Amino acid sequence: MTRTNRMAVLWLAIAVHAAAFLVVHRSMVDITVRERLALLEPARIVVGAPAESRRMIASQQCPAPRVL
Repeated sequence: MTRTNRMAVLWLAIAVHAAAFLVVHRSMVDITVRERLALLEPARIVVGAPAESRRMIASQQCPAPRVL
């Protein structure tokens, strides 16, 4: 092998390893972002109702009254 061929193979190997490193890095960043988003609390949803509906809901038995 000539010196030129060896240098070409070396640069090709460096390029392949760099591309593999970037792919792994990107996937790890995506996983980190997903984990952070999973830890966020969901937004609270407030539902408004007319007075008649509120009286009806208040009169019913709820298994978890503190949730409402």
